[in-house]
Amino acid sequence: MSGVPPFEVHVLGSGSATPVPWRNPSSHLLVYNQLRILIDCGEGTQMQLLRYGLKLGRIDHICITHLHGDHYFGLPGLLTAWHLTGRTKPLHLYAPAGLEELLQLIFSHSGGPMGYPLVFHQTSPHQVHEWEIEGQLLLKSLPIAHRIPTTGFLFSTLLEEKKASYAYISDTVYLPELARNLYGVDLLYHEATFTEELEHKAIATGHSTARQAALIAQASNASQLLIGHFSARYKDTFEHLEEAVAVFSATSVAEEGRCYKVRD
Repeated sequence: MSGVPPFEVHVLGSGSATPVPWRNPSSHLLVYNQLRILIDCGEGTQMQLLRYGLKLGRIDHICITHLHGDHYFGLPGLLTAWHLTGRTKPLHLYAPAGLEELLQLIFSHSGGPMGYPLVFHQTSPHQVHEWEIEGQLLLKSLPIAHRIPTTGFLFSTLLEEKKASYAYISDTVYLPELARNLYGVDLLYHEATFTEELEHKAIATGHSTARQAALIAQASNASQLLIGHFSARYKDTFEHLEEAVAVFSATSVAEEGRCYKVRD
Protein backbone atom coordinates (compact mmCIF):
# COMPACT_ATOMS: atom_id res chain seq x y z
CA MET A 1 0.00 0.00 0.00
CA SER A 2 1.47 3.31 -1.06
CA GLY A 3 2.17 5.76 1.75
CA VAL A 4 1.72 3.18 4.51
CA PRO A 5 4.75 2.82 6.84
CA PRO A 6 6.55 -0.52 6.98
CA PHE A 7 5.31 -2.82 9.74
CA GLU A 8 7.41 -5.96 10.03
CA VAL A 9 9.16 -8.29 12.45
CA HIS A 10 12.72 -9.64 12.26
CA VAL A 11 13.21 -13.00 13.96
CA LEU A 12 16.48 -13.08 15.91
CA GLY A 13 15.94 -16.25 17.92
CA SER A 14 13.56 -19.21 17.63
CA GLY A 15 14.79 -21.63 20.29
CA SER A 16 13.87 -22.34 23.90
CA ALA A 17 15.86 -22.64 27.12
CA THR A 18 18.42 -25.35 26.31
CA PRO A 19 21.12 -23.98 23.97
CA VAL A 20 21.67 -25.66 20.61
CA PRO A 21 24.05 -24.59 17.80
CA TRP A 22 21.28 -24.27 15.22
CA ARG A 23 18.94 -21.95 17.17
CA ASN A 24 19.28 -18.81 19.26
CA PRO A 25 17.09 -18.00 22.28
CA SER A 26 13.96 -15.90 21.97
CA SER A 27 14.05 -12.42 20.45
CA HIS A 28 12.19 -10.43 17.79
CA LEU A 29 12.76 -6.91 16.49
CA LEU A 30 9.54 -5.12 15.57
CA VAL A 31 9.83 -2.31 13.02
CA TYR A 32 7.08 0.25 12.49
CA ASN A 33 7.82 3.51 10.71
CA GLN A 34 10.81 4.90 12.67
CA LEU A 35 10.16 2.75 15.76
CA ARG A 36 12.40 -0.20 16.63
CA ILE A 37 11.07 -2.35 19.48
CA LEU A 38 13.00 -5.36 20.79
CA ILE A 39 10.84 -8.15 22.18
CA ASP A 40 12.68 -10.49 24.53
CA CYS A 41 16.46 -10.53 24.65
CA GLY A 42 17.88 -14.01 25.08
CA GLU A 43 21.61 -14.65 25.23
CA GLY A 44 23.34 -13.58 22.01
CA THR A 45 20.62 -11.17 20.86
CA GLN A 46 23.13 -8.34 20.47
CA MET A 47 25.23 -10.48 18.12
CA GLN A 48 22.12 -11.46 16.13
CA LEU A 49 21.25 -7.79 15.63
CA LEU A 50 24.76 -7.15 14.36
CA ARG A 51 24.78 -10.30 12.21
CA TYR A 52 21.62 -9.26 10.38
CA GLY A 53 22.60 -5.60 9.96
CA LEU A 54 19.94 -4.23 12.31
CA LYS A 55 21.13 -1.01 13.92
CA LEU A 56 21.27 -1.24 17.71
CA GLY A 57 21.19 2.50 18.29
CA ARG A 58 17.68 2.93 16.91
CA ILE A 59 16.08 0.74 19.59
CA ASP A 60 14.36 2.83 22.28
CA HIS A 61 11.87 0.27 23.65
CA ILE A 62 12.39 -3.29 24.92
CA CYS A 63 9.62 -5.69 26.00
CA ILE A 64 10.48 -8.67 28.23
CA THR A 65 7.82 -11.36 28.64
CA HIS A 66 9.20 -12.99 31.80
CA LEU A 67 12.36 -13.61 33.77
CA HIS A 68 13.43 -17.04 32.57
CA GLY A 69 16.98 -16.62 31.32
CA ASP A 70 16.36 -17.53 27.69
CA HIS A 71 14.21 -14.39 27.46
CA TYR A 72 16.45 -11.79 29.09
CA PHE A 73 20.04 -13.00 29.67
CA GLY A 74 21.19 -10.96 26.65
CA LEU A 75 19.87 -7.72 28.14
CA PRO A 76 22.72 -6.73 30.51
CA GLY A 77 25.25 -7.04 27.70
CA LEU A 78 23.15 -4.99 25.30
CA LEU A 79 22.57 -2.25 27.89
CA THR A 80 26.30 -2.17 28.65
CA ALA A 81 27.20 -1.89 24.96
CA TRP A 82 25.00 1.20 24.67
CA HIS A 83 26.68 2.68 27.76
CA LEU A 84 30.14 2.07 26.28
CA THR A 85 29.20 3.74 23.00
CA GLY A 86 27.93 6.88 24.72
CA ARG A 87 24.18 6.52 24.53
CA THR A 88 22.33 9.36 26.27
CA LYS A 89 18.68 8.97 25.18
CA PRO A 90 16.29 7.09 27.49
CA LEU A 91 15.50 3.40 27.05
CA HIS A 92 12.00 2.19 27.94
CA LEU A 93 11.66 -1.30 29.41
CA TYR A 94 8.27 -3.06 29.65
CA ALA A 95 8.78 -6.02 31.96
CA PRO A 96 7.66 -7.92 35.05
CA ALA A 97 8.44 -6.78 38.56
CA GLY A 98 11.96 -7.92 39.38
CA LEU A 99 13.82 -6.88 36.25
CA GLU A 100 14.75 -3.48 37.63
CA GLU A 101 16.12 -5.06 40.82
CA LEU A 102 18.08 -7.68 38.85
CA LEU A 103 19.69 -5.07 36.60
CA GLN A 104 20.52 -2.78 39.51
CA LEU A 105 22.26 -5.68 41.26
CA ILE A 106 24.28 -6.62 38.18
CA PHE A 107 25.40 -3.06 37.48
CA SER A 108 26.18 -2.34 41.15
CA HIS A 109 28.88 -5.01 40.92
CA SER A 110 30.14 -4.10 37.46
CA GLY A 111 30.92 -0.42 37.48
CA GLY A 112 27.81 1.51 38.41
CA PRO A 113 24.69 2.75 36.59
CA MET A 114 24.21 3.26 32.87
CA GLY A 115 25.06 6.66 31.37
CA TYR A 116 21.48 7.00 30.10
CA PRO A 117 18.05 6.72 31.79
CA LEU A 118 16.32 3.34 32.07
CA VAL A 119 12.57 3.91 32.27
CA PHE A 120 10.72 0.88 33.68
CA HIS A 121 7.06 0.11 32.91
CA GLN A 122 5.82 -2.80 35.01
CA THR A 123 3.65 -5.49 33.45
CA SER A 124 1.24 -7.69 35.40
CA PRO A 125 0.44 -11.41 35.12
CA HIS A 126 -3.11 -10.66 36.31
CA GLN A 127 -4.44 -7.84 34.14
CA VAL A 128 -4.01 -6.07 30.81
CA HIS A 129 -1.90 -2.91 30.81
CA GLU A 130 -1.46 -0.53 27.90
CA TRP A 131 0.91 2.22 26.82
CA GLU A 132 0.98 4.55 23.84
CA ILE A 133 4.41 4.47 22.18
CA GLU A 134 5.47 7.77 20.62
CA GLY A 135 1.95 8.42 19.34
CA GLN A 136 2.31 5.61 16.80
CA LEU A 137 1.62 2.25 18.43
CA LEU A 138 -0.62 1.03 21.22
CA LEU A 139 1.19 -1.60 23.29
CA LYS A 140 -0.81 -3.98 25.49
CA SER A 141 0.67 -6.53 27.89
CA LEU A 142 -1.56 -9.62 28.10
CA PRO A 143 -1.53 -12.09 31.02
CA ILE A 144 -0.64 -15.64 29.96
CA ALA A 145 0.04 -18.80 31.98
CA HIS A 146 3.58 -20.05 32.51
CA ARG A 147 5.57 -21.26 35.54
CA ILE A 148 6.45 -17.72 36.64
CA PRO A 149 4.68 -14.37 36.02
CA THR A 150 4.55 -13.92 32.24
CA THR A 151 2.84 -11.66 29.73
CA GLY A 152 2.40 -11.59 25.99
CA PHE A 153 2.42 -8.35 24.00
CA LEU A 154 0.03 -6.92 21.41
CA PHE A 155 1.08 -3.98 19.20
CA SER A 156 -1.55 -2.04 17.22
CA THR A 157 -1.14 0.94 14.91
CA LEU A 158 -2.76 4.21 15.98
CA LEU A 159 -2.53 6.61 13.07
CA GLU A 160 -3.54 4.64 10.00
CA GLU A 161 -6.96 4.38 8.38
CA LYS A 162 -6.43 0.64 8.04
CA LYS A 163 -5.22 -0.59 11.42
CA ALA A 164 -2.68 -3.41 11.72
CA SER A 165 -1.53 -5.51 14.67
CA TYR A 166 1.15 -7.95 15.79
CA ALA A 167 1.04 -10.22 18.85
CA TYR A 168 3.94 -11.99 20.57
CA ILE A 169 2.86 -14.91 22.79
CA SER A 170 5.67 -16.82 24.50
CA ASP A 171 5.71 -18.80 26.88
CA THR A 172 2.32 -20.21 27.89
CA VAL A 173 0.22 -23.31 28.28
CA TYR A 174 -2.72 -23.61 25.88
CA LEU A 175 -5.02 -20.79 26.93
CA PRO A 176 -8.23 -20.68 24.81
CA GLU A 177 -9.50 -17.51 26.52
CA LEU A 178 -6.46 -15.64 25.17
CA ALA A 179 -8.18 -15.47 21.78
CA ARG A 180 -10.54 -12.77 23.08
CA ASN A 181 -7.63 -10.33 23.49
CA LEU A 182 -6.14 -11.26 20.12
CA TYR A 183 -9.23 -11.23 17.93
CA GLY A 184 -8.53 -10.01 14.39
CA VAL A 185 -4.75 -9.82 14.84
CA ASP A 186 -2.83 -9.57 11.55
CA LEU A 187 0.27 -11.53 12.56
CA LEU A 188 0.30 -13.79 15.62
CA TYR A 189 3.56 -15.21 16.92
CA HIS A 190 2.75 -18.06 19.31
CA GLU A 191 5.15 -20.42 21.01
CA ALA A 192 5.05 -24.04 19.83
CA THR A 193 7.69 -25.67 22.00
CA PHE A 194 6.48 -29.23 21.43
CA THR A 195 4.48 -31.35 18.99
CA GLU A 196 1.26 -33.08 20.05
CA GLU A 197 2.92 -36.36 21.01
CA LEU A 198 4.54 -34.47 23.88
CA GLU A 199 1.44 -32.58 24.99
CA HIS A 200 1.93 -33.99 28.49
CA LYS A 201 5.40 -32.41 28.55
CA ALA A 202 3.95 -29.09 27.38
CA ILE A 203 1.42 -29.11 30.21
CA ALA A 204 4.06 -30.06 32.79
CA THR A 205 6.46 -27.29 31.72
CA GLY A 206 3.95 -24.53 31.00
CA HIS A 207 4.23 -24.59 27.21
CA SER A 208 2.11 -25.20 24.10
CA THR A 209 2.16 -27.55 21.13
CA ALA A 210 2.12 -26.48 17.49
CA ARG A 211 -1.48 -27.67 17.15
CA GLN A 212 -2.52 -25.61 20.18
CA ALA A 213 -0.85 -22.52 18.72
CA ALA A 214 -2.87 -23.07 15.54
CA LEU A 215 -6.09 -23.41 17.55
CA ILE A 216 -5.40 -20.02 19.15
CA ALA A 217 -4.79 -18.49 15.71
CA GLN A 218 -8.03 -20.00 14.43
CA ALA A 219 -10.07 -18.80 17.41
CA SER A 220 -8.46 -15.35 17.14
CA ASN A 221 -9.39 -15.02 13.47
CA ALA A 222 -5.73 -14.16 12.85
CA SER A 223 -4.54 -13.46 9.32
CA GLN A 224 -1.17 -15.21 9.78
CA LEU A 225 0.46 -17.45 12.41
CA LEU A 226 4.19 -17.62 13.11
CA ILE A 227 5.38 -20.42 15.41
CA GLY A 228 8.64 -20.63 17.34
CA HIS A 229 10.35 -21.28 20.71
CA PHE A 230 11.16 -24.85 19.65
CA SER A 231 12.52 -27.37 22.12
CA ALA A 232 16.16 -28.38 21.65
CA ARG A 233 15.03 -31.99 21.18
CA TYR A 234 13.86 -31.11 17.61
CA LYS A 235 16.55 -30.83 14.95
CA ASP A 236 13.98 -29.60 12.41
CA THR A 237 10.46 -28.21 12.55
CA PHE A 238 8.70 -30.13 9.77
CA GLU A 239 6.38 -31.86 12.24
CA HIS A 240 5.50 -28.59 13.95
CA LEU A 241 4.54 -27.00 10.65
CA GLU A 242 2.55 -30.00 9.45
CA GLU A 243 0.65 -30.17 12.72
CA ALA A 244 -0.19 -26.46 12.75
CA VAL A 245 -1.14 -26.22 9.06
CA ALA A 246 -3.66 -29.03 9.53
CA VAL A 247 -5.60 -26.65 11.79
CA PHE A 248 -4.62 -23.20 10.46
CA SER A 249 -3.30 -23.12 6.91
CA ALA A 250 -1.70 -19.64 7.06
CA THR A 251 1.12 -20.83 9.33
CA SER A 252 4.86 -20.25 8.95
CA VAL A 253 7.83 -21.37 11.01
CA ALA A 254 9.92 -18.57 12.51
CA GLU A 255 13.27 -18.59 10.70
CA GLU A 256 16.15 -16.67 12.22
CA GLY A 257 17.34 -13.80 10.08
CA ARG A 258 14.08 -13.62 8.16
CA CYS A 259 11.76 -10.59 8.08
CA TYR A 260 7.99 -11.16 8.20
CA LYS A 261 5.47 -8.51 7.17
CA VAL A 262 2.75 -7.86 9.71
CA ARG A 263 0.34 -7.17 6.83
CA ASP A 264 0.38 -7.89 3.11
